[in-house]
Amino acid sequence: MRFAIVLLLLSGLVSAAEPVKPMMIELKANTLGEAVAEFNKLTGTAISLPDEKKNLAFQHEATTTYWKMLSSFELASQMRLNVANGKPTLVRGAPSIASVDNAFRLELKKVNSRRDFDTIRSETEWTFELHWEPKIPVLMMDAEPIVTKAMVKDAKVEFAKPTGKLLPRGLSQTLVLKSTGLPRTLTQVDELQLSLDVVAAQNWLSFDFADLTKTTDSKAELEGVTVLCHPLKSREKRTEFSLSLTYPKDHPEFESFQQWAVENRLQLVSPDRAKVIDCHPDDSSVDTDGRNVRAVYSFPKNGPRGVDGGDWKGWKLNYRTPGPMVTQKLKFTFKDLPLP
Repeated sequence: MRFAIVLLLLSGLVSAAEPVKPMMIELKANTLGEAVAEFNKLTGTAISLPDEKKNLAFQHEATTTYWKMLSSFELASQMRLNVANGKPTLVRGAPSIASVDNAFRLELKKVNSRRDFDTIRSETEWTFELHWEPKIPVLMMDAEPIVTKAMVKDAKVEFAKPTGKLLPRGLSQTLVLKSTGLPRTLTQVDELQLSLDVVAAQNWLSFDFADLTKTTDSKAELEGVTVLCHPLKSREKRTEFSLSLTYPKDHPEFESFQQWAVENRLQLVSPDRAKVIDCHPDDSSVDTDGRNVRAVYSFPKNGPRGVDGGDWKGWKLNYRTPGPMVTQKLKFTFKDLPLP
């Protein structure tokens, strides 16, 4: 028996012009239980199976994506794939209704129909949940999916126009699509094709700065992203860490109010590595201007709890920020969608 996992893109080889690539998983297994166990080991997931499912025969593509492999587990086990906070599990219930586009998965969670007696029209809300691979930063997306094709028998259905963009938080995003004209007697939609523009990066970058007592800037660069760590400053009763980031020239455009960098993380590590201090977003001020970012983290003058007297000698700073970003169009297809 042989298992392997293949990452299509290696660190340092990612171009901002390329779309985000999915994790590709290659494995050979005789039973579902063996496949799930090794998948957990390789990806850091914690999927469990009932004992009666573990010895089921498992047939699958030799090499496939993260989400398609999870769909194979769902099909083989006749259970439901549930994803919460980026963590997949298999639970008892009907299989999920979902479509996969490489590193992304769009799941239809519910369809609610109601009748508006003022307009004498039926209104329907389609609630979707978009998931992405845990190691991929997603910075911005359309606020609603766009319908590119709808096959509905004997009905003229109108879908609401997109309203703008949103900045997701975490590893999933709920999206609501509204439509009118769907007959209440209809039992299914034959086909629904959707598109969604997202701004994402292939991975998170980790920058380390080893000397926090320097009186000049420290510079680091990874995959075309440059970070300057500026000398510490004391202002009244506060101590400030500040960093300046510069992204490649083909960085996607964001509006001034779309502050994507608030999800970045700063950590302080003690000389003996016994203490790791996570800087809370409430302690930070982050401003983005095109491809440039200015981040300031502020603490009491003597330093955060765990730093003796504000002495930063030997301490290290780690800063996490997305890699080069790209805008890409996702495409999803649903067939034979049941209606309430």
